[in-house]
Amino acid sequence: MKRGFVIYSLLIGLVFGVVSCQKDPKPESTKMVTTSVTSVTGNSAVAGGKFDKGIATVSKMGVCWSTTSNPTIADSVAYAEVGSAEFTCVMAGLLDNQKYYVRAFAANNSSVIYGEEISFTTAKKIAISTVSAKDVLGNCAMAGGSIKSEGDTSIKMKGLCWSTKTNPTITDSIVYNENDAKEDFMLWMRNLTPNTKYYFKAFVVNAAGVAYGEEKSFTTLDNPVLKQTETGAVDFVEDVYTIPCTGSILEAVPGLQITGCGFCWGKSHNPTVESSQRIDIDPVQEGDFSASITVENEEGVVYYVRAYVISDNGTAYAEETTFSTWTLPTLTSFSPYSITSNSVSVGAVITFDGAAPIISRGFCITTDEFMLPTIDDKKVEVETSNTIFYDKLEGLTPNTTYYVCAYVKNKVGVAYSNLVSFTTKPE
Repeated sequence: MKRGFVIYSLLIGLVFGVVSCQKDPKPESTKMVTTSVTSVTGNSAVAGGKFDKGIATVSKMGVCWSTTSNPTIADSVAYAEVGSAEFTCVMAGLLDNQKYYVRAFAANNSSVIYGEEISFTTAKKIAISTVSAKDVLGNCAMAGGSIKSEGDTSIKMKGLCWSTKTNPTITDSIVYNENDAKEDFMLWMRNLTPNTKYYFKAFVVNAAGVAYGEEKSFTTLDNPVLKQTETGAVDFVEDVYTIPCTGSILEAVPGLQITGCGFCWGKSHNPTVESSQRIDIDPVQEGDFSASITVENEEGVVYYVRAYVISDNGTAYAEETTFSTWTLPTLTSFSPYSITSNSVSVGAVITFDGAAPIISRGFCITTDEFMLPTIDDKKVEVETSNTIFYDKLEGLTPNTTYYVCAYVKNKVGVAYSNLVSFTTKPE
């Protein structure tokens, strides 16, 4: 009975020993190989491993690395998905221009096996110096960068970054040099604001990341000061509107060369010399300058006009003003009053003159109820310049119905008021 129990116990132990061996193999039953390091940048790299002999049952696998030799899972670790015979991992958070040691590993509950050690060095940033700005104008300036040392990877981009705040980066305004050679460069910073302080730095990008030169600054030049644009009376001759305009440079910047001046105009606010119609003054005049602009015959259009001056700093503008092309007037008649057998008093008010000079105004009258009265019928002109005008119509026929409307004539044409009627009294 005891002998049978011993045999049974040995069999149970053997079974458990086999199961235990399958779950937690000895390190020599599996061989791990560390694969080569690839995709090395300044802060990351890719490495991996593969099982070269016998895929053991493992609970963890991946790569471990350190700045010292023989890294272990007690150092930095990146894990791979368990179950693959070959894997890769991304090692992140590395320092640029730093030598690292890496090994692949596989672990179970009882042991850890490592692949051979491989070393690599992360990419080195390229040192660059900022070249001071020169040719500073009102809306642009030139500056550059000088490569001081070469990194171990090719240049991806280089250029200038700038801002009106300190410590500009490539997330601010930038201009880059398309030549990726490791050589010095000079570039224009454009679309700047006159009389404004800017901070700028040279930069260069390689696999290690972005390197900046020292921060420098400059202040753009100011522009000449112009007074508000003024326009004179609009005239209309031979289907063309002509508008006299004047401008004046009130304050010039000493030593600043003025290369052009004139007027620009259009149907939208703030016209510019690039996007609107313009007329240049030739020769260039400092101080007061004037010119007449012309627009086509299009009734009731509002135009915006600005004087401008072009200098080494760019283009400066005066405050805009407006003028309108002409249209017909609008007016309203009053109800007739003081009606007698042969006379009546009438009146009207001009609600809008059409932006054009008024040539004449008055009333026209008819007894034809089917035809509106016009100036081709009986017309009475009123000699006045008032917006509201009156007259007494005489010589009428007793006991007769009349139809009256007021009229106003300007350079565009004749406009009529609403029609009113009345009947004279019998004799």
